[in-house]
Amino acid sequence: MYCFAHRLVRLTGLSLMLVAGPRIAAAAAAPPASGQPQCPARVLDVAPLYPEENFASTTFLVTFETPGLAPAHMSGTVALYSGDRRYDVHFGDIVAAGSVASALSDATPVVVHFPAPMSIDAAYLAQLGGPSGGPCALAYVWTKPATKAQGAFGSILSAFEADIRKRAASLAPIEASAVAVEAKPSCASPTVRPLVLKAAPRDVGAFQTGTGFYIIETSLSQNGAVVDSWLWGSAARPDLSVAGPLLKEARESSYAPATFRCHPVSSVVFSEDSFAIAPEPTPPPKPQ
Repeated sequence: MYCFAHRLVRLTGLSLMLVAGPRIAAAAAAPPASGQPQCPARVLDVAPLYPEENFASTTFLVTFETPGLAPAHMSGTVALYSGDRRYDVHFGDIVAAGSVASALSDATPVVVHFPAPMSIDAAYLAQLGGPSGGPCALAYVWTKPATKAQGAFGSILSAFEADIRKRAASLAPIEASAVAVEAKPSCASPTVRPLVLKAAPRDVGAFQTGTGFYIIETSLSQNGAVVDSWLWGSAARPDLSVAGPLLKEARESSYAPATFRCHPVSSVVFSEDSFAIAPEPTPPPKPQ
């Protein structure tokens, strides 16, 4: 599940590069309470094939990211939810992007076709394929955003979706026909995105020379504890004197955990900051 928060934002450009990657192996993380391993990949984005359909579509593009910097090949099963209806879609070899903005162009979309227009409300990796694969613990659930992402993150995501729509034209869609209807969740708030409960104190002096935007991605456990935090993207070569304090701030903030259908789940939070050096004051005109 993804949460996004931003402050003042300006987009100054993004350069994407293609990088080859290894194949994802099964379960690099310790098994959670369910006994199933937490798979080393997660749903990055779900987008309709045609942007004007605004999530009510017959065809969707599902992309994944790895928890590391490098992209990787993978296969498996993605669970897609439309209300209480769950579609398990099995897909063959695709590429999951590394968890940095510069690796987005590596991602191969899974093209899923439904018999009738619908909205996809949530998605997660249910099973990892391959000889060492198997079922995945419920974690990192993508949920349909209430509003379109804004700022630099929103611009990067829009450009990414436009790119994968072009690539999807040459890919055969997978038919999503089998559906299971699950019982309605019994709790008052079944699906809740992670929230920043209390931001760590900001060292304003550390950002006096900062310019451009910085997007931090923070991974949270199912109880809201910080697992890791890293620089996901920036407008130019990052200034470590700025990125370091931002990462420290993200790691020292406190978070409310995410839930999906009443179950606590691991999640990801994106935060964005932008900085601009104040212009030099205009000198007074010279006396005539």
